[in-house]
Order: sequence, then C-alpha cells, then structure tokens
Amino acid sequence: MEIYGDPFWHMFRKVAFTISGAAGGAEAMNGDWYNYDGRNGKPKYANAAGGLFLWVSKSKEWGYENLGTPRTAKWIAIINGLHRYYNELDSNALPQTGWIPRKGFASGVLSFQLQGLPGRTSRA
Repeated sequence: MEIYGDPFWHMFRKVAFTISGAAGGAEAMNGDWYNYDGRNGKPKYANAAGGLFLWVSKSKEWGYENLGTPRTAKWIAIINGLHRYYNELDSNALPQTGWIPRKGFASGVLSFQLQGLPGRTSRA
C-alpha cells in the first residue's frame, strides 16, 4: 500500500501487532500491522498489503450501515478493498477477541500477537 506517495511507509514504523488465522479470501490480513493515525476518535492500523483496522460510526460509512447490527458503531477490518471482519465492542483500543468474519468474504479466527509482549497472544 502506498501512503503519501511512499510505498515504504511501513518500514519506518514499529510493528504494533501481528495477525494470523485470517482465511477465506482474507489471507492478506495475516502478518504485521502498524499504528497508522486515527479515525473517529480511535486508533487506526494498516498493513503493507493495504489492509485497515478502523472504527466506523457515521451513517455514510458502509460498515456502519451494513455489517452486524445496522447503524451501530463498530470496528472493521478491510483488505483488498473489501470489509472482511467486524467487531461491535465499543473500546478505545482495537479489540483482540470477538472478530466476526463477513459471510462469503472471510473465515477463520483472528489471532493477535502483540509486539513487545513476548508470548502474549489472543484469539478472536
């Protein structure tokens, strides 16, 4: 993913967490993720494959209207331009458990390996 015209943007950031377990078309989510600014008052994360984890809370946002409970704020995971997973937990930090795969667009249970905390993992 090229950000601000720099295809190597992620090389200058510290890895926040590593994902494994994404499947069913969402395999590009597996790997390292980086803190990438914020959105709607919550942190946003990106990976080198163009994926995003972000909070949606406005009616103009597709995931807010169409994933899980309609018109409910939620965390979403996007890869290859498609919404793959969602999580309705209203937390300031990205949830490490409870991720629901979007039927027909993802499968598998997300597992988060937090960086800087050896051996600490969570399965969604």
